[in-house]
Amino acid sequence: AAAAADDDDDVRETKCTAGVESHLDPRQPFGFDVNVKVLTAGFWPSYKNEPLKHIPAKLQGVTDVFARFYATRTAHRVVTWIHALGTVVLKASFPNDKKVEITVTTFQAAILLLFNLPVSASADSVGVKLTEAEIADKIGTDVNVVRKHLYALVKGKYKLLMEEAGEGNGQARYAANWNFETRARRIKVPLLPADKSAQASEDRLANLLKISEERRYAVEATIVRIMKTQRQLRYAELSSQVVSALAPIFQAQAKTIRKRVDDLVERDYLELDEADDSLIKYVA
Repeated sequence: AAAAADDDDDVRETKCTAGVESHLDPRQPFGFDVNVKVLTAGFWPSYKNEPLKHIPAKLQGVTDVFARFYATRTAHRVVTWIHALGTVVLKASFPNDKKVEITVTTFQAAILLLFNLPVSASADSVGVKLTEAEIADKIGTDVNVVRKHLYALVKGKYKLLMEEAGEGNGQARYAANWNFETRARRIKVPLLPADKSAQASEDRLANLLKISEERRYAVEATIVRIMKTQRQLRYAELSSQVVSALAPIFQAQAKTIRKRVDDLVERDYLELDEADDSLIKYVA
C-alpha cells in the first residue's frame, strides 16, 4: 500500500518502514515492533465486529502514527482498524523473576494491561480488582465481549487472572494472578472454545438460524428455476434435481424440499395436477 505496483516486496517494505518512521516523534519512540497488514474490504477474513474504543495508550500511539502516514499515501482510502483480527505479544515479568512472552488477542491485551503493575511493586502486591462491567467500561466494549475474552484468561490453560466471587450475577471481581507459573518462555493464550460460554452458544444458535434461513431461500429459488425450465415434473424427479443442483453447496433435505413445494403451491407459483397430485406444474 506504500509504493508503486512495480516495486518488489523488499523495496515496498523498506519504503513503508521509512515512511512510517518519518512520522514518529523521536522523543517518544514506540519501544516495540509493529506489524500492520492493510487489506481492502474484499480481502478481509471473516470476523465479528466487536467494539474496542479504548485500546492501550501505547497501541493508540501506533495507530495514530500509522493513520497519519497512510493519509499521505492515499487521499481516497481511510484506515479502519479491525481489532478482532489483531494479536499482541506482551513481555511479562512476574514476582518470581519469571519472564514470559504472552501472545494474546488485542482484546485480551487490553484487559491484561488494566492489571499491570510497575516493576518496582512489591511481591505481595495484589493490584486492582475489577468487575466485568468495569473492564468493559475501561476498554470501551460490551460486557459479553469481555466475558468471552476473560474466560481464556481465568479458566483456560494459562490462568493469568484470578476470579473472586461476588454477591450477585456479574459482581465477580478479577485480579492479576501474580503466582502464575509456567516452564515455557513463550505461551499463546487460545481463543475461547465455542462451547464454553453462554454467549458463544447464543452466537452459534443465531448462526444456525441464519444458515437455515439462507438454505430455505436457496431451495425455493432452485425449485422455481427448475420448474420454470421444465414446466411440469413429478415430485420425485423435482426433488432429485433440486438435491443434485444444490449438492456442491449443501445437502438439501427431502423434508425442506417438500415444505418449499407446498409453500410455493399456496402462493400460486406452482400447482398440483387435478388428476395426479404427484405431478407439479409451473404457473406462468
